[in-house]
Parts: sequence; C-alpha cells; structure tokens
Amino acid sequence: MAGLANRSILAPVLSGAEFVSRLAPMKRILCLCPVLMSKGGDASLIQEGYERYGIGVAVSDPYLAYALPIDLKRSKQQGNDASTDGLYVYKGIGVSNKSSHPIYWKGMAPTREEFLKQIGHRDIGGLALALPMRIGETKRTELTDMKLDEARGSLRCVLNNFAANMGRTPPPSKSLSLCSSDSTKEDEEILAVLRSSEFSLQCDINESVTLGDAIAMARDEPEMWEECKLSNQESDNEVELSPSVHAAVALNAFLWKRTGGWRNTFA
Repeated sequence: MAGLANRSILAPVLSGAEFVSRLAPMKRILCLCPVLMSKGGDASLIQEGYERYGIGVAVSDPYLAYALPIDLKRSKQQGNDASTDGLYVYKGIGVSNKSSHPIYWKGMAPTREEFLKQIGHRDIGGLALALPMRIGETKRTELTDMKLDEARGSLRCVLNNFAANMGRTPPPSKSLSLCSSDSTKEDEEILAVLRSSEFSLQCDINESVTLGDAIAMARDEPEMWEECKLSNQESDNEVELSPSVHAAVALNAFLWKRTGGWRNTFA
C-alpha cells in the first residue's frame, strides 16, 4: 500500500450538459462515488487520523437509459476480504494537510487496465464523480460537504494518475492542466496519454438526492431503477446501502435530468 501525493494531471471537469453532448455514441458513463464507511478499515491508518471511503461504482447502458451498480471483481491475490479496501483521506481540511498526508489507495486495482478489468466494461466513454445519497437528512453540514469534496478530489487525483499511467509518485507541489503552458516534455507525453484515455471526459454530479427521493423515483420509473433494488426500501436513518447503490442512484438521477433516462430512450 503506497501513499500517493496530492497532485495529479488534471483533466478538465465539464458541465453535465457539455459532458453528455461530447460523449461518443454507444459509450457508457462510468460513475464513481466515495462513501464514508463507518465500519472496517486499516487500523493503523484510522489511528493516524485517516477516514476510509468505499468507492461506489456504477455504469450506464450504452443508450444512457439506466444505471447499473457494479461489484468490483477481486483477483485471487486480493482474496475475498474487502473490509479494508478503499480510499483513505486524512480528516484534516486544507492545503497544509494535503501536502503532509498522502492519499492511500488500499486493496484497489493499481492501474487503469486492472481497474477497468475489475469493473467488467471496456466501452467507457466518460467519467462522472458523484456524491452519496443523503440518508435520514435533508441537508448536509458544511463540514460534511467539505470532506466529501476533499474525498472526491482525492479520488480524481488517483484516477488521473491512472490515466497517465504514471509509475512514480509525483511531487505534491506541482499541478498541470491539459492547457498548461509551462509543462515539460515528459509532462506533455503524460498529457497525451490522458487525452486518449477513458477518463479524459469528466464531469461532477453535484446533485445529491435523499434516499426518500430515490425511492420515489424508483417507484415512478421501475424499469429504470430496477437494478438499484429500491422499490421495497423504506426511508430510514439507520439504513446502510452499498457504495455502488449510491453511485447508481446518483447516475440514474443524472440520466433522468440530462437524457430523460429510460422513458426518453425506450418509451
């Protein structure tokens, strides 16, 4: 388990409308969602002040009609115990904490190729990073919002370094964009890889629905929400859903708003 510095090659984050308009035909959207886990985790990292985020994974169908939650396929070397897997982000907020506390990507695929293999779909056209559902609450606290934003930024750091296929830990002080004017030859080569990767088209899904809203949408549009298995779910403060259900709910709500979802595609 290696720490990753808080620096990445930055792909531009598009608006939802532009993201959908630039998505190639018959390509899926990959949605990832960091969800704070209350159980499990690496004891040494937790003791150091880190929090574990499970990574929810969902993909759309090629017609952008519905979302499918994905359980990552584990290799024989990884075994069956995923209780410590995930993204570890230091609890402290701010630049100083970022520079002194690296991100840990534990028990997860270390490369883009292995990550896509775990997902089981290679026809990915774009990446959306979402926020988890609000369960038992109508509004998050400002601190919770900040921590989720930090976690999502850390996840983007990991994924963009995946896309660049970097075999080194970069210095935390440097940051590049696809439009950087002062990049080195090595940086330009990395950026060229990123431009052609599955992760070069990115957006954030900032709308975070409540569990109650998701249940209502699932009952209204059962074909679209069937895979989320929410139709018989009750809104409850104590319910704990898998991170991938959170990702699928966020992606379904995004498709509902941006493409019309199942009804617009098949009705």
